[in-house]
Amino acid sequence: MNLRHRLTLLITLGLAHGVSDGSAGLLLGSLTHTLPLAEVGALVLLYNGLAFGGQPVVGLITDRVQRPRAASLLARPWLSERSEVV
Repeated sequence: MNLRHRLTLLITLGLAHGVSDGSAGLLLGSLTHTLPLAEVGALVLLYNGLAFGGQPVVGLITDRVQRPRAASLLARPWLSERSEVV
């Protein structure tokens, strides 16, 4: 893969990550209109704990299995379901 393709991939993944984080924040923030603030705070803590606490575990499993593409394909349905739940 040449430098231009790597740079394009890096920018694309960075933008996708930003959109994902922004949409999660927007969804959690919109809950303040329907739920008490204490519940929204608890959901934000839960989300952050699962998101950031789960990343090392998933990373270790992916590294051990040595199949990053398969891991990303397995994550796609979960990500689409996540947006439907909230």
